[in-house]
Amino acid sequence: MDTEKRLLWFLILTLLILFSFNRFFLGPQKRTLSPPLPQKEIAGSQKEIAEETPSLEECSEEPWENSYWNVTLCVSRGYVSKLQIKPFKEALLYQNLFFIDAQKPFEVKTSSQEISFTSPEFRKKIVVIKPYLWEIEVDNPLKKDLEICSFEEDKGFYKRYQEFFYKENSSITRIPYSKIKNRQTFTNLQFLGLRDRYYTLAILNPPPGEYFLEKRKKKLILVYKPSLNASSFKAQIFIGPQEMKVLQDYGLTEIMYFGFFHGIARLILKTLYFGFQIFKNWGVAIIFVSSLIYLLLFPLTIKSSKSMKKMQELQPQIEELRKKYKDNPQKLNKEILELYKQYKINPLGGCLPLFLQIPIFFALYQVLIRSVEIKGARFLWIKDLSLPDYLIKLPLSLPIVGDGIHLLPLLMVGLMFFQQKLTTPKTSASEQQKLMTFIFPLVFGFIFYRFPSGLVLYWVCNSLFTFIYQLRLARVK
Repeated sequence: MDTEKRLLWFLILTLLILFSFNRFFLGPQKRTLSPPLPQKEIAGSQKEIAEETPSLEECSEEPWENSYWNVTLCVSRGYVSKLQIKPFKEALLYQNLFFIDAQKPFEVKTSSQEISFTSPEFRKKIVVIKPYLWEIEVDNPLKKDLEICSFEEDKGFYKRYQEFFYKENSSITRIPYSKIKNRQTFTNLQFLGLRDRYYTLAILNPPPGEYFLEKRKKKLILVYKPSLNASSFKAQIFIGPQEMKVLQDYGLTEIMYFGFFHGIARLILKTLYFGFQIFKNWGVAIIFVSSLIYLLLFPLTIKSSKSMKKMQELQPQIEELRKKYKDNPQKLNKEILELYKQYKINPLGGCLPLFLQIPIFFALYQVLIRSVEIKGARFLWIKDLSLPDYLIKLPLSLPIVGDGIHLLPLLMVGLMFFQQKLTTPKTSASEQQKLMTFIFPLVFGFIFYRFPSGLVLYWVCNSLFTFIYQLRLARVK
């Protein structure tokens, strides 16, 4: 197997790793949390909440809302039970906010921006001072632990995006959900919080005292333990989406993290924002980014095409060497390398643009699957660029195909097939090369079939640009 085929197999194995996570851990499932309203849906989960938040009596629920929030209040226990951000129409994983173990029930008073809980022992005042900024003030003369929130474990694949973060001495540290130790304690922090795939809760300038994480069933509890001299807690807490512009307003852009290719992902996200500002559509913005990346790599594409052309011209000589040394693979490889050296051909030259696409591909994948701005974004027949595109929804789930026909992967397979036909020499192509013309597009189509449609759109655009360039080269010949 020559070097070019090894590189192609390397790319396939790389994509298969990503596909394995996407298909077997993520699959078609989506996070579906019950919205905090109406009350009938809350009642079914009340038993579980009661077990996790000790109380002398059953919790009496009361809804509260403003222009940005749907909130469920647990009045008798004096805490915020559930949250839903109205613009995103999704219940958050952050629940049971500002719970304190009281022996006597609370009473509640509310206004358009304020919630007040009062009991003979404690007083809590919650003010929504900005759309995503809450100010919490707790009078705690008994100096009991304050449970700032419980963080529900997400389902399947999405759990890998959950983490605890904190900033200490100008350095930010992240601890994945699965690696958090029970009752792990933190002090003297600049900010701290929790985040999931799309949303985050962050305490800005946290008051002095100890903060620790307690594991309880499939939830993580963020707890504040007052210092000896503290009988109150007052802090501003950001609860909202991980949108770049929103986080900039609160000085929290550091919490955004896209993994190993974070730098490339941030650059892609900024370019996507720029494209969206021009075209007002995230699908067109992805096409815009794909165009820019193709133009950026175009000089390497030209160099790659020249290298591949030279290698094709040497195919007759290589075939002669294969016949001559068919029983001596080591000698064959040595002679082929000598031939490349004689004609000043780099066998890796034809694959350089492909290598450079790999980090871009992974970075774009992280941007598309983690950016709340793209969640629910529509483009042509695509209803959500963060999910596979459904041209036809099937009444049942079939092997490989699943529960729908996805058009973009089929377009990609077609483009890759014609690309292979253009780049495979008609005269000297071996049976193995002809077979690869069909196999590679099918393998890539299988891998990409359930990827986010925004990612497949990027690859389709890149394949289309490459096909047009190769078609032009073929006509020039």
